[in-house]
Amino acid sequence: MAMNFIGNNMKKKLFIFALCSPLLMYMPISYRTMIADYPVNDPYYVPNRPKDERIRVEIVVQDDLSDDDVDKIQEVYFDNQRLRLHTSDYLGNRGRFYIKVDPGTYEVKWSVRTKNEWPAVETYSKSVSIPQTAKLYYIQINQEDIQTDIIQ
Repeated sequence: MAMNFIGNNMKKKLFIFALCSPLLMYMPISYRTMIADYPVNDPYYVPNRPKDERIRVEIVVQDDLSDDDVDKIQEVYFDNQRLRLHTSDYLGNRGRFYIKVDPGTYEVKWSVRTKNEWPAVETYSKSVSIPQTAKLYYIQINQEDIQTDIIQ
C-alpha cells in the first residue's frame, strides 16, 4: 500500500538515478565545466602550452631465422642508449621500441654474433637523419641490414 502514493513517473526517475549513480563515482564533474571562464588560481589550466616538436621514432629489431650461420643480434644502441632486447620469438622479433627525439642526426649501432665465421661478433653502424617535417621515423634492423622510412 505504501507504493501507491509514488507515481510511475517518480518510479522511473528513481530507477534511472539508481542505474546512473555508480557512474558518478567514476566520472566526477569538475567545477571548471560549470563556469564560463577559467579562474587564475586553477592549477590545471594551461593557456599557452608549447607544442611538442619532438618526432616519434619506431625501432624494430628482428633476427633472421632462415640463416643457420647467424645466431642473433647481440645489442642495439640508438644515440648511445642501449635498447633492451627480448628473446627471439617464433618470427624472429626481438623488440619494438618507441622513442621521442628532436630532429637531427643520430647514430644507430648494432652487433651480430655469428656461429661459424670469424670474427664471431660484427658491429655495424649507420647515421640516420630525422627531418623536422617527419611525424614518424621508422627503423627496421634485420641482421646486418637496416631499413629506414619517413612518414610525413
